[in-house]
Amino acid sequence: MKFLIINYLSGDKIFESLDLDIYFDSLKKLTNVDKYVIVNKVSAANLKKIEKIYDKIIYNDKYEFYYIYIAFLELFIEHGQSYDYIMYSDARDIIFQKNPF
Repeated sequence: MKFLIINYLSGDKIFESLDLDIYFDSLKKLTNVDKYVIVNKVSAANLKKIEKIYDKIIYNDKYEFYYIYIAFLELFIEHGQSYDYIMYSDARDIIFQKNPF
């Protein structure tokens, strides 16, 4: 079975949060799960930071936060058939203690 976790990160201010670092640490521990992130208005320095965590970074400046679900739909259409389960996860108030699948 194939599993995918999707996140959305917008702007550089989110990278100042300790919560995000804790989330990243928990995400890195997950195995047998692909990790995609949709980013919007994120600096090159922060992109470099997340390259080590995510399997795929999707650059999407055409949708603001309120319309991000359109980007999710496009991602599902393009990649959805490759996965048995797909999960969207918030990136600030979640900690993975084990594989959610």
